[in-house]
This record gives sequence, C-alpha cells and structure tokens, in this order.
Amino acid sequence: MAFVNEIISDEDRRKYGLDELDSSQAMRGSSPQRNWTIDHERDIYLRNIGRGREEFSHTSTWHFYWHSELMMVCLEIADSGGDSKKGGHHWVRYQLVDCYKKGFFIPEHLLDRRDEIIAALKSALSKYTEGGVYSPSNFGSYETTLAI
Repeated sequence: MAFVNEIISDEDRRKYGLDELDSSQAMRGSSPQRNWTIDHERDIYLRNIGRGREEFSHTSTWHFYWHSELMMVCLEIADSGGDSKKGGHHWVRYQLVDCYKKGFFIPEHLLDRRDEIIAALKSALSKYTEGGVYSPSNFGSYETTLAI
C-alpha cells in the first residue's frame, strides 16, 4: 500500500496514542492536525504539528512515525512555485532543519537505516503535496524535493 491523505479515525487515534501525545507537556504550544499522510501497511505516518507565523510562515514541525519510532521533523520551504492554471505542474523544495537545536531527528540506534527513513519521509511529503486531505485537487502534477 502507498501513502494516503486522510482524516485520522478514532480507532487510529487510540492505536497511536494521539490524544495522550497531543495533551502532553511536550506538545504545549503546538497545533497538531487531525489529518495525516499514512501508509497503513508499512506503519508509517506524517502529521503536521505546527506551522510558523508571519516571518516564520515558511517553517513547519511534524511528527514522523516510522515502525514504532516517533521522530520530530522540522522543515523550511526553501522555494515553491508552479503553473496556476488547473492541471498545471506545481512544486516545492523543503530543507530539513535542526529542531530547536536538539539534533537530527533520526534516533542514534536507527542511523544505519537513515536512507530508508529519508526515502519514506520524501514519499510521505510527496503525497501530502500542499495540504494533505485539504490539498487543492487541480494539480496536473506535483513534485516535492527534500534537501538534507
């Protein structure tokens, strides 16, 4: 199965402990979304938990769950654009950045699987396009690039 954008079901909220996670001290000041990009078969999800405002509107913070490991991902939109006509090509280039100076988001014990994790993250971001379940449906094509 591939990644899909969907509203998080009550069953999945319980399965992944999202209500507890969302109400935790670590999430104070965050605004976690109630939708996600998920690959149910591979047990991987990407969920936006915060966006910057005003001069930081190009930044975002995400939870990336990969095979029982919850990681934090911080991204900046380095550039984006595309054809505004229906069916046109759109694109975005993300830059992975250090989350609050806490180090790289991949836990040390998974560094040997780094390429696999990054590939899954790129795939999830590509499916997310510009808004997950709320993405405009007028894209002819959409390209996502992730700079490490």
